[in-house]
Amino acid sequence: MLVRVSGEFETADIAEIVSGKIKSGVNGIKRTGIVYSREATALEGIEHKTRYTLLPTAVTRQNYFTAVMESDIPKSSFEEPRFRSNAYVYIICEAESAMNVKSLMSAYGGMKIKVSDS
Repeated sequence: MLVRVSGEFETADIAEIVSGKIKSGVNGIKRTGIVYSREATALEGIEHKTRYTLLPTAVTRQNYFTAVMESDIPKSSFEEPRFRSNAYVYIICEAESAMNVKSLMSAYGGMKIKVSDS
């Protein structure tokens, strides 16, 4: 019977290393895959964007004058966890190998490791 073992890793590099180590070191592996965090990829290149702010400067009877202020978006304005490029590794293997895969994932710092039937 085939089972799916999945876990979350802090960086994509660690996820790729773990996937390779499990694939080469554990018998009964049928398929491996990595799902990269969408949140981290959506924020790539944020330092090259500009923020525009409209500032009210004066209010008269006929017109409402505003000023436009441009500034670069600093990376520090976003929380650190949003910049983590978390990656999820999933391994489809035979049921006899599931505990070996789970223990290797936890040894390499895997979080939220789940074993489920596929």
